[in-house]
Amino acid sequence: MHEERGGAAPVESGDCGEEAGACQREYVLVEVIGKRFLHKMVRIIVGTLVDVGRGVLSPSDMQRIIDATDRHASSVTTAPARGLSLVWTKYD
Repeated sequence: MHEERGGAAPVESGDCGEEAGACQREYVLVEVIGKRFLHKMVRIIVGTLVDVGRGVLSPSDMQRIIDATDRHASSVTTAPARGLSLVWTKYD
């Protein structure tokens, strides 16, 4: 068995103002564990969760998206790779 675990990404919040570096950065940890992943799968999951947090999607939309088993049912937002990291891989 092979398992992988995903990482965390910075999320800008608050009013960025005019000054460079004025944005606050908060970190959200999203842990994804599985035997295998599709291309950009974790980025799509994170992007969809961010859209729920921003109110673009409702929390009840998550079950609909999961049940659909279709990438196009999820958000069109794909989280950028920057900030996402593979934490560990386990082989049995």
